[in-house]
Order: sequence, then C-alpha cells, then structure tokens
Amino acid sequence: MPYPYLTELPIWINACRQGLVGASMLLNNDGDDNCVLQVLSGHCNVICNNSHRVLGARSVVILGRSTRAELVGDSEQECRYILLTYRNVQSAPYLDLNHLCLAAPLIDSFFAQKTRFCTLEDRQYINITLGEIRYEWENSLSERETALHGAMENLFVKLARSFHSQYRFAGVHYLTDAKNYIYTHLQQPLSVEDIAREVGISRSYLEALFNRYMRGGIVDYLHAVRCDHAAQLLSSTRFQIIDIAMDSGFTNRQHFARVFREIYGSTPSEYRKRNGRSLMKTR
Repeated sequence: MPYPYLTELPIWINACRQGLVGASMLLNNDGDDNCVLQVLSGHCNVICNNSHRVLGARSVVILGRSTRAELVGDSEQECRYILLTYRNVQSAPYLDLNHLCLAAPLIDSFFAQKTRFCTLEDRQYINITLGEIRYEWENSLSERETALHGAMENLFVKLARSFHSQYRFAGVHYLTDAKNYIYTHLQQPLSVEDIAREVGISRSYLEALFNRYMRGGIVDYLHAVRCDHAAQLLSSTRFQIIDIAMDSGFTNRQHFARVFREIYGSTPSEYRKRNGRSLMKTR
C-alpha cells in the first residue's frame, strides 16, 4: 500500500543479462531482491512452492523478495532468457516505486494483487523494454540513468497491463476511483457509504474490493492515508497536534493518537521528537 506524502520506496537495477537455462537454473531472491525473467526463445518449466508451470517464448516470471524458483530446461530445445534483478537502495540513482504507484493506479493494483511468484504472458512487448534496459545497463552512454529510469517506469506499466489483461480482475477501476477520492478528500468527514456513493457502487461491493485486492479494509486504508498526511506535518511543521489531527480528517486528538500509534508504532509526540527536522517558526 503506497503512502501519498511521506514514505519512499527507492529501488534500482542490480543486474540485467541474457543467458541460457541449461538443464537447471536456480533463481534465489534474498530479502531485498526482486526479479523479472522473460523467456525469449524455446521453452522451460518453472517450479516454485510446489507450483509447476510451463513457460514458452515471451512468458514472464516475476519473483518477489525472499522467493526461490527453479527453471528446468529441455534438452531438445534451447531456452534463452533475459533476467532483470532490482532491489531496494539507500542512495541515488533510484526509482521511487511508492511515488510511481501513486501516480499510476494500474501499477499500484498490480503490486497489490500479484503474489511473490507470478507468471504472465507478454501482451505489451515487454521483451523490447527489457532489451532497452539491458542495452543501457551494459553501456555507459550519456544520460544513462535518465534512460534507465524511464525504461523501468515503462516496464512496470507493461507488466501491469499484461497482468490485468490476462487475469481480468473485476472492479479494479472502482478501487482506483475510491482511492483517488480518499486522497483528495482526506481532510473532510468521510464514511464508507460516502466513498461508495461517489464511485457508484454499494458499500458491500467496495469493502469486498478492498479486502480482496488491497489485503485490508477501506477504513484501514483511509486511516493510513490520513496518518501519513499527519506524519508529514509532524515532521515538517510546528502545528499543534490537535490542529494536525483535525487537518488530517480526525475529529478528536484521542482517536488520532490511537490510530497513529497502531500504524506508526509511536504516539504523534514521540514521532515528532524522533523525526522532526530543523523547523522554521510557524507564524
């Protein structure tokens, strides 16, 4: 779940290469690594968590963090692949995946719905974008980082499009509309009924969409957005905590403090002491 004001999720490429599967090949992601593998020609089998799937040309495998999969080649047909690995980083260059998810709801829903092991068919010429990334990665050309940044964004768009066209999750556009409405009206009194009415569906259907695709309830999501707005104000202003609570859509300080602690693990006052920067005096 992305946070619209405060949290960044910086990622960058770790490697991008082509190769042959051979008899067997192990993909083993650690706690930071993610990878996207596409079969360019031939075919192979992929085994992950007792799941067995056959991959043909242009099939894509997506592995999340701390996930292992085995590729098994065919002795009669050579399997050629391209493999991109990316991971969380602490310094530039990086792509802020959190910001990208907020700017592109289709990508946000893709990351919310896919599991750590996902296969899909290339319906958006993903192979071309992966080839562009590999070319830029292997060559020190001018504006290399800018080109890689744009290509990575393009890759996630294509992965999300292919994912949604293949699995056809119903109601995703209602989910996107609801989240956008929450972002733009977080400071106003909001009920689930208000949000459902705005996007044109019933409350029960909206709650079912959030529980299925966002792995949490709509009220939890609303609280997370409001508390993230509050966290930004706590760390960058001298506003009174009650004023921050009201500006973030909470009706009283006690409710705000309880919800904030559930999400951030500390009270608003503790968070401000730990994260407050050198602040200019508020007029």
